[in-house]
Amino acid sequence: MISNILTVGDRIEMKRLAAEENTEDKPRIYTSQLNDIIDESTLDVAIPMEGSRLVLYEVGTRVELRFITTGGIYLCKASVSQRCRQGMRTFYIIKILSELRKDQRRQYFRLDKIMEISYHKASVEEMEIMTRIREKRYKDEYEMRAMMGYLAELKITDVTGTLINISGGGAKFNSSELLEKDMLIRMKILLEGVDILPLDLFARVISSEKSRNQSLTYEHRVEFVNVNRDTREKIVKYIFNEDRKLRRRLNPNT
Repeated sequence: MISNILTVGDRIEMKRLAAEENTEDKPRIYTSQLNDIIDESTLDVAIPMEGSRLVLYEVGTRVELRFITTGGIYLCKASVSQRCRQGMRTFYIIKILSELRKDQRRQYFRLDKIMEISYHKASVEEMEIMTRIREKRYKDEYEMRAMMGYLAELKITDVTGTLINISGGGAKFNSSELLEKDMLIRMKILLEGVDILPLDLFARVISSEKSRNQSLTYEHRVEFVNVNRDTREKIVKYIFNEDRKLRRRLNPNT
């Protein structure tokens, strides 16, 4: 059931189906949000805006909807049933034409977030010991102290970087050094906003290349590893809260 997957307030990415387009360009993607679930095949969806202009589709236009939910990203085909105005609020009545299917290509929504972070090159041993300590997987206090002692003796040099965006699955950031693909790093991030969320995470480098916009700067994409479910859910919740706060600020009438 749709009501078991979607939640009022979920972010939506909307685009006209390619078959509806009159040009050879890719259909443009607009951001909206779910205002209400009228029934299992009918939704109240905010009309997207491009700058200060409403993006108005004709009644009957077929669209693809991408729902960014706390349980992942879901896709479906739909059509615009009505265009409505209620006071200051403008919205579409949308009819769902297909079942929701999970988008395996994008499991997590990314939040743009520019802020300072720190990281260092890590080893598998450091990650395994930190994981055991966090999960309290040790025989006794003596073994726990021995593991803490091992970590304290590691020669660690933290490097400062700039976070670009973050999701429940990974992050993109800049720094002054080139990193090797598949290298393991340990990142410390203090996310501030609606909530304050300190993060101490291990990540694997997916790519590292020279920045196109800044000289002497490298851009890295990383995938979080060994992240427990509770921590990942806190990251996803933080991202959704920040995204909703931003959308209310930009469009308070939706």
